Amino acid sequence: MKFILRTQPGDIEQLLILSAEMIKFRILGIPTLEDRLLQQCTKQVLEPICEARFYKHSYGFRPNRSMEHALARAISLINSNKLHYAIDIDVKGFFDNVDHGKLLKQMWSMGIRDKKLLSVISKILKARIEGIGVPEKGTPQGGIISPILSNIVLNELDWWIYSQWEGMKTRPRRG
Repeated sequence: MKFILRTQPGDIEQLLILSAEMIKFRILGIPTLEDRLLQQCTKQVLEPICEARFYKHSYGFRPNRSMEHALARAISLINSNKLHYAIDIDVKGFFDNVDHGKLLKQMWSMGIRDKKLLSVISKILKARIEGIGVPEKGTPQGGIISPILSNIVLNELDWWIYSQWEGMKTRPRRG
């Protein structure tokens, strides 16, 4: 039996789901079964490379990390440094606005330089979306590979925040 992998991803099906607040819909992009397999294999290649380069206190969509770990870290910093403020960043429409070219350059900078792998990822990003066409930007929410791609994009921000504030001496708040 011979397994032949398509060179072009299949169309991504759109699925509308109701938000947690039950007030608006969100679109998920559901790849074909073969494309999910390809994305999982690609993720398994990317993950060890990226995990070695990601900031250690970044918790979103990371293996063996959770919201509870992030919360414990925040509480630890609050208690040990007597901090009183936290920054919560929510990039509206993030998944819909990922710049494909910048993402691929960031991957190259992280040491992911296999041109065949980068070509596969580029094709995944350009997979035709049912009813919309070929996207110029973004990574479909619902794709297996989307979370690690988003972390690659956000890795520069994580390291920049670290360089600006980690270890910064704080003054006790006057009451």
